[in-house]
Amino acid sequence: MPFLPLTPDSGRRQSNAPRQYSVLADFLAGPVDCVSGIGPQASNRLATAGIRSVADLLMEFPLRYQDRTHRVAIANCPIGDDVQIDVRVIGHKLIYGRKRMLQIQVFDESGELSLRYFHFFQSQLALFTAGNRLLCFGRIRAGRGNKGLEMVHPTVQKLADQAQPVLPDHLSPVYSQREGLPAALPKWIRAALKLAGEYEDQEYLPPQILRDHGFPSFLTAVNVIHYPSANDADALLNQCHPAQRRLAFEEILAHQWLVRQNRQQCADHAAPVLACKTGLREQFSRALPFTLTPAQQQVMNVIGAELGQNAPMMRLVQGDVGCGKTMVAAFAMLQCATAGKQAALMAPTEILAEQHFRHLKPLFEKLGFALCILTGKSRDKAATRAALAGGQIPLCVGTHALFQSSVRFADLALIIVDEQQRFGVQQRLALLDKGRSGDMLPHQLIMSATPIPRSLAMALYADLDHCIIDSLPPGRQPVQTVALPEQRRDEVIARVGAALKNEHQVYWVCPHIEQSDEQAVQAVEHTVKRLQQSLHGISLASIHGRMPSRDKERIMNQFAAGKYAVLVATTVIEVGVDVPGATLMIIENAERLGLSQLHQLRGRIGRGDKPGVCVLLYQPPLNEVAVQRIDAMRRHHDGFTIAEKDLQLRGPGELLGQRQTGAMPLRIADLARHTDLLQQAVTVVGGDLNTLELSDLCRRWLDGHNPDATGGYLHA
Repeated sequence: MPFLPLTPDSGRRQSNAPRQYSVLADFLAGPVDCVSGIGPQASNRLATAGIRSVADLLMEFPLRYQDRTHRVAIANCPIGDDVQIDVRVIGHKLIYGRKRMLQIQVFDESGELSLRYFHFFQSQLALFTAGNRLLCFGRIRAGRGNKGLEMVHPTVQKLADQAQPVLPDHLSPVYSQREGLPAALPKWIRAALKLAGEYEDQEYLPPQILRDHGFPSFLTAVNVIHYPSANDADALLNQCHPAQRRLAFEEILAHQWLVRQNRQQCADHAAPVLACKTGLREQFSRALPFTLTPAQQQVMNVIGAELGQNAPMMRLVQGDVGCGKTMVAAFAMLQCATAGKQAALMAPTEILAEQHFRHLKPLFEKLGFALCILTGKSRDKAATRAALAGGQIPLCVGTHALFQSSVRFADLALIIVDEQQRFGVQQRLALLDKGRSGDMLPHQLIMSATPIPRSLAMALYADLDHCIIDSLPPGRQPVQTVALPEQRRDEVIARVGAALKNEHQVYWVCPHIEQSDEQAVQAVEHTVKRLQQSLHGISLASIHGRMPSRDKERIMNQFAAGKYAVLVATTVIEVGVDVPGATLMIIENAERLGLSQLHQLRGRIGRGDKPGVCVLLYQPPLNEVAVQRIDAMRRHHDGFTIAEKDLQLRGPGELLGQRQTGAMPLRIADLARHTDLLQQAVTVVGGDLNTLELSDLCRRWLDGHNPDATGGYLHA
């Protein structure tokens, strides 16, 4: 729901004086059954779809619009468009085949057209009597055998012979038909808007914000979005209409307030002081088989200093693929362990958790500290949980299994979340709660190997301080990227054969298509057979998400050790897998993947001392977005540049995998288009606007709009 509004002259609230809300606020917060036509049964159905208040009903915005404001002559009807025609019936006939079909021939002064129905009632036939005048709305397509034009299942209204049809002066909204939404939804929204009309002069955003940004009132904005004029269509399509911008600003403002509140309330707590002992950094560096980069050392200095303070560290470390974030995290864990406390590193997948464990365990053993692993399928989980609860093991790597209720820590002082965008905020905070002790909170270090554009970082991580590892380890060379059509697959297979003769290793990636695990598995199996037929005697393995974790771990370990020359895989290898011998990657159906995901996959090769080549196999013809995406991959190697382009092309939900993580579920705002509103919201939240007033507005907006948003988020 939107903010519950205040009257414009509410002013600053003094002490704990009760809030005086406007009548509009009470109306918006009221139950939906106050709207005409919504009884107890309908109210229950709406509740199952998440619509409980009048505000929820008004914020159920159209998916798209139909333009029924004018009529189009048949001769001017473009194929593929939805149009409205004023016609007379020539006649109709029933056509019998596998299924019965009704065909009606109609005409106007400019030509003829067919109406076609596959589902109809006998009683409808009278509507199509020869000579009847009809107003029809539907999509134009070429007739069967490309003979003439036709409409399939148009909506039809009978007109009197000389009557002028009453056409709407606004676009007609088309609403979601998701499960639980009754067909009467449009009628109820109209009724709610009519009821709200008596409050049209009331407003609740501070007057200076409305003046500064030219925003319409709340009710004006809602009315425009439900029933825009034809002149509004382009602006609405591009999400730049003032009505959309006004509501987008409210939504962004609410989320900004929420993360800032989280930051402030965490800052009000104390944290364990994890002082960096003299010589610890030198001891850590000597234990490594390589030299840390200046960028890594600089970030380690920042983190080391913050861990030594009694305020909770809340820091995001970003860096491109292969920049060495894991070693920065390892040093933070070491500093925590030497202070006698516990640290936990949470990874998004079992493969990545296993890799962290495999790389870090010998390092920490050399430094004198024990490291355990805890995943959903770990062996001896009970013994591991007991050792963590008893404090016998100071350091732990794991997956989401770490924040399960059965896992307890004796003295958790540092949590590290790898690939934060793959977790929900609630999951990070559930782990944070495991280190809460009275007024004490653990330090937080958040890492992202998917570079995040500045606008998204401002929105999602406003509660965190940011730093970037902006250089790669010495010797790393940019991976050459080439794009080839599917028809040149044989050439690609020949290139694989040449790479194998030079003792290089190869990834062949078969992405998930249509979000189907089964299709992904079939694609992997088909590719394995084709490579075995074309390249006799190759050592080849395959891996996909439906395999047991132990099998995936075993195959990845064997591939990294050089037992297999080729690994055919789905995108399970996207994050964190490190195989220095792999120099060639082929990505099938590259046009279907986002830029950031392609960049992550490409980052799996060229990690040794040999240059890498990434081949993007695509299915022509490419649409405009796919052309831009593949062109960007060929021209750019910097992850932040690629992330900005991906945000422009696909939006934040796709870039961050939002459907899986639940991160920032925006309904109105589009951060790719509303970056300026984000900056303005940051200014408002950080300015001298009445904090208590803003608190009430934002909390109520979030409580209604996303019931899970504040649960466990604010550390009250």
